Amino acid sequence: MIEQLIIELAKRIKYIKTSNIQKITKVDNQGIHIETESSRDEYNRGNSMVTKYIFN
Repeated sequence: MIEQLIIELAKRIKYIKTSNIQKITKVDNQGIHIETESSRDEYNRGNSMVTKYIFN
């Protein structure tokens, strides 16, 4: 129940601000996919993408 509430909320939020800005890139049945600005920069420089998951 609480997981479903968090997932529905995450569908409406684009960014999470902690010590780093984190972007919610996707919400699906696997969980909430989050990228930091630094992981996005690494990907743009040609390195592999690291996506974090809240639920899985």
